Amino acid sequence: MPKLWPAFLAGAVCILAAAAPAAAQQEVTLSQVLDAAIKNNPGIAASQSDVAAAQAQVMQAQAGYLPQVSGQAGYDRRWSESSRSSSLGSASSGSTTDGDQSSYSGSRSGQYDYYKAQLSLSQYLYDFGKTSGRVAASRSNLEASQKGLAVTLADLVRSVKNAYYEVLKKRHLVVVNQESLKVQQQHLDQARAFHQAGIRPKIDVTKGEVELSKTRLQLIQARYALRTSKVDLEKLLGGPPVVGPYRLTEMPLRPPMPRELRPLVKTALARRPELARLKAQFMASQAQLDAAQGGYWPSLNAEGGYNWADTDFPLDSSWQAGLVLQWDIFTGLSTKGKVDEARAGIAKLKAQIKDQELAVNQEVSQNYLNLHEAGESIDTAALGLKQAEENLALARGRYRTGVGNAIEFSDAEVLATEAKSTLVQANYSYLQALAELERSVGGGPLP
Repeated sequence: MPKLWPAFLAGAVCILAAAAPAAAQQEVTLSQVLDAAIKNNPGIAASQSDVAAAQAQVMQAQAGYLPQVSGQAGYDRRWSESSRSSSLGSASSGSTTDGDQSSYSGSRSGQYDYYKAQLSLSQYLYDFGKTSGRVAASRSNLEASQKGLAVTLADLVRSVKNAYYEVLKKRHLVVVNQESLKVQQQHLDQARAFHQAGIRPKIDVTKGEVELSKTRLQLIQARYALRTSKVDLEKLLGGPPVVGPYRLTEMPLRPPMPRELRPLVKTALARRPELARLKAQFMASQAQLDAAQGGYWPSLNAEGGYNWADTDFPLDSSWQAGLVLQWDIFTGLSTKGKVDEARAGIAKLKAQIKDQELAVNQEVSQNYLNLHEAGESIDTAALGLKQAEENLALARGRYRTGVGNAIEFSDAEVLATEAKSTLVQANYSYLQALAELERSVGGGPLP
C-alpha cells in the first residue's frame, strides 16, 4: 500500500492541474459559434457586397424612368474670314456662323471670343419594353444575388457544424486515450509488482512499458489533432468565438432521424437556394429578352432645353421643347444578336434548373442513406464496445490469477480502446451526417 501513495498523489496533482484551467474556460454553444461565423466570416461579407452591387444596378436601371437633366457651358476662341456688306435696314444685318447666332455690322474678319451655355431635359415616355426589360432583369439579378448569399450562408452553417462536431469528437478521443493510458499504467505497475514477487517474467514488464509508450504517443497525437480541429473551426469563424479560453458545449449525440425520404426531397426542391438562384437568373434572362426585342421598335422621349450663346455678354437666349421619336431601323444585326443571345441564355438556364433538380434529389437521397447508416453504426459500435470491455475484464482477471499472459491482456486493452474510439467516431459521424442532410434539404428543421 505505501508504494501506491506516490502514484496516487501524482495522479491527484495531474487531475487538479488539468481541472484548474478548465474551470476558467467559457462555455460556448453551437448557436454562439454560428452567430460568430455569420458575423465575421469573409465569405459572407463578400456575398453581402455582391447583393449591394446588385441593388446599385437596380437603381441604375430604374434611372431610365426618371428625367435626365444635363448642363453644359463652353468658351471658344474662334477665327473667321468674312466679307459682308450691309446697310441700315438691310435684310443681311445678321448671319450665323457654325450654327450659332452672331450679329455682324458691316464687314468682319479675324479672331473673336464665343461663349455658350445649355440646359437640357429629357424624359422617357415609351420604348417598347427596352427600359422596363432592363429594370426587370436587374431586379431578378438582385434576387439571384440574394439567393447566392443564402447559398453561402447555408454552406457556412454546414461547415461550422461539421467543424464543431469534429472538435467534440477529437476531445472525446483525447479522453479515450487518457483512459487507455491509465489502464496501461495500472497494468505496468501490476506487472512490476508481479515480477518483483517472482510471479511474472521480466518480459511482462518490458511489454507493458512498450504499450505504455505507444499509448502516450497516441495521446500526444490526439491532443494535437484536437488543437488542429479548433484552428480549423476558428478559420471558419474569422477568429476565436470569444475572448480568452473557451470550451465547446456538448451536443445530444443522437437526435431523431427522419423516417421517410419523399418529404425531404419535396422540401429540398422548395427550399434549396441554388434552385431559387437559377430560377431568378431565368427570370432575368427572360427580361433581357424583352429588352433586346424592344430594340426592333422606336423609342419616344420628350426633350427640351434652354440655350445661351453670343460673342459677348449679355448672351442671347433661346429655348426649345418637343417630342423625339427615334427608330434605329438597321444596326448591323446587333439587335438580332442580342435577341439570340438572350434566347440561348434562357435555354441554358432551363437545362441547368433541370440538372440542379436531379442533383438535389440525388444529394438528399445519399445523405438520407448516410444518416441511417451512421445510426446503425452507432448500435453496432456500442455492442462492440460492450463486448470489448467484457473481454478486457476477463483478460485482466486471467492475468491477475496467473492464467493469462501480458500479450492477451495487451490485445484486449487495444481492442477496448479501438472500440471506444469507434463509438466516439460513430456518434459524431451521425451528427455530421445530420448536418449534411439539413444542408441538402435547404437548411432549417427537417420535415
